[in-house]
Amino acid sequence: MGDARRTSPPVDAVAAKDLGLGQVVELFCLAAGVAWAEFSITSRKSGERNVFVTGSPVDDAATLALEIDDETTARLSLAATDRPSSRVVDLLTAALRRELERHRLRAESALFQRAANSSAASILIFSRSGTILFANDLADELISRQTE
Repeated sequence: MGDARRTSPPVDAVAAKDLGLGQVVELFCLAAGVAWAEFSITSRKSGERNVFVTGSPVDDAATLALEIDDETTARLSLAATDRPSSRVVDLLTAALRRELERHRLRAESALFQRAANSSAASILIFSRSGTILFANDLADELISRQTE
């Protein structure tokens, strides 16, 4: 089993340096006893595509369409073995969905932090108990000055 590798630029819906998707596919291959797999994920918005490959390519492969979400299509090609059970495919799809959701949350958080830090206003976000959960750079500077 070779290292999973990304062979094209990241998709807008799942863009990241390390999505963890290659590792999910590699784990699936190891668990299912598959010698080779190619997982491609495509953004319906932009058409951009990521491809993750594990193992050495073969001529005879079975291809499955995976339902990920409304914005993303995916295909999994496996070295010719018996078609994986629907339960295995369901588990793989669920793991991929969780990994994509985790990435989307990280991307949304980074976007919020960039927007908040570029604001001319101090921004503080508190938990219900009063703990500061987030302070943009301006608020952090203001709080630091007041505690000195």
